[in-house]
Amino acid sequence: METLELDPFTITIDKEGSREYAKVSYPIRYGCFSEIKSPEYVIQYNLNGEIKFIQGRTQSWPHPAEWLMDGRRKPKGDMIREFNEVKKRTRLPTFMYLIQRL
Repeated sequence: METLELDPFTITIDKEGSREYAKVSYPIRYGCFSEIKSPEYVIQYNLNGEIKFIQGRTQSWPHPAEWLMDGRRKPKGDMIREFNEVKKRTRLPTFMYLIQRL
């Protein structure tokens, strides 16, 4: 796991999730993923650079424990699906795309 801090972002690459299944009431991440933290959002994406989860950290976010998930699992994820499609068309690295958007 590598962590890079670029004010105000914290970028963590190859973060290890849980290796064993556990039935709990909070979200557990499995496998290997990367994460970008900013004062407004926590964005987690898979090894292909596709966003899997987004969590807001502002007052406008519905609840601190609420996460937007990839659209293949929940209908709320249309924004994530759209990002992943734009990323494929433009071939921008995920970090550069997010910096432009935030």
